[in-house]
Amino acid sequence: MRLPLICLTALLALSPAHADKTEPVDLSLSYDAQLLRSAAGGEHVLTDIKRQVTEVCKYERVGGRHVYREVDASCADDLLEQVVHTIDASHLTKAYESTIGQRIAVAAD
Repeated sequence: MRLPLICLTALLALSPAHADKTEPVDLSLSYDAQLLRSAAGGEHVLTDIKRQVTEVCKYERVGGRHVYREVDASCADDLLEQVVHTIDASHLTKAYESTIGQRIAVAAD
């Protein structure tokens, strides 16, 4: 069973070169609350939340003749922290704390 989580908002920089230009992003995500009863489940939920956060923090950057899809790592990190604190489940918090200092992503598929 997947349960909805409250909506969270962060700022997405339009590009690193224009860090002063930001736009708000909203995140509505879902997670399986039953999984939060175990350490392995907490890690699974964290991985799923990271995927959802990464998706909402993507932007396009034009470089020459190419368009690159990238992830605003600050946006993703901020949202991830908000989500973990909002859910406030011990196994999720422990899984998150073990990854502090590791950026979610700097480039997207």
